[in-house]
Amino acid sequence: MISENPLVNYFNAFGFIKVPGLLKSEVSSISKAFDAGMKAKYGTLSSDRNYLYPQMLDESETLTQLLEHPKLTKIISDLLGEDFLYKGSDGNVFTKSTPWHRDYLIRGRSCKVLIYLQESKSDSGALRVIPGTQFVDDSFSSFVGEALTWPEPPNDGGFDEKGIFGQGHNPTQFGFNRTIPQTAIATEPGDVIIFNHNLIHCTNATKSPHRRRLLGLHFAKNPETIEDLQLRQVVRNELIELAQVEMSSFQLPRMFGSPLLENPSEKIQSRLGILKDLKLETSESFNGLYSAQGADSLALCNRLKSKKFLSHLNSN
Repeated sequence: MISENPLVNYFNAFGFIKVPGLLKSEVSSISKAFDAGMKAKYGTLSSDRNYLYPQMLDESETLTQLLEHPKLTKIISDLLGEDFLYKGSDGNVFTKSTPWHRDYLIRGRSCKVLIYLQESKSDSGALRVIPGTQFVDDSFSSFVGEALTWPEPPNDGGFDEKGIFGQGHNPTQFGFNRTIPQTAIATEPGDVIIFNHNLIHCTNATKSPHRRRLLGLHFAKNPETIEDLQLRQVVRNELIELAQVEMSSFQLPRMFGSPLLENPSEKIQSRLGILKDLKLETSESFNGLYSAQGADSLALCNRLKSKKFLSHLNSN
């Protein structure tokens, strides 16, 4: 359906949008909270590995305020509806590339918001996407998806292993990955990129690796707003199962952190919806290194990958 909002139309067609300078005036305070959180969680960071801080927003009063930020919530409301749900967050410090992959493969409409805390040039760590691959039910996206090793742990970058496109399409090696049709999205501090979770994306290896700091926020359309009762239950179940799998992967005893759960804002609490009370028995602690998905995560993604996706399910 064509919208009166050009950003929504762009997102629907290509699977992503970039909003330059959306949080430029707030990036300093976000950056301070980000660095303080990373230091508290992992201490002094090594320069030769990536770090991921799951549910980082939940543990910071400063970052939690983003869930009420009018400029940000207006865009998410336009994309997912006014009753959208907050699904989680991650703080990321990258010094290496990321292989071609999808974040999720689900029927419910959802998106990831990337808040960039420093410059990311097209040839040094910028997000790269294959526009249109969010339509997981069409021939193009299906063919590209079959060539991708995801969700199996990729050893050679996500396309090279199967050899469907030949060799030389590996983002983990500097100078490779040039022939895959793709869009590199350069950013400045305070820029925001929003993309569909089903969109295939990566970041290329760089000649001179440097730390790239960015905060990711995850949102989903509220299943309770879906009119089709059968579809509503399918989307609801997938969203809960995905959350439970991530809790297991990241050793999270609760879906959301205490500072978020104790926030007095009724609006923020309403964003937690069906995920608010999820808990998990765990005594382990996540070390910040997420190089491969767990067995239950692989099973879920492969099961979803094997199902037939219908276009009307992906557009609700």
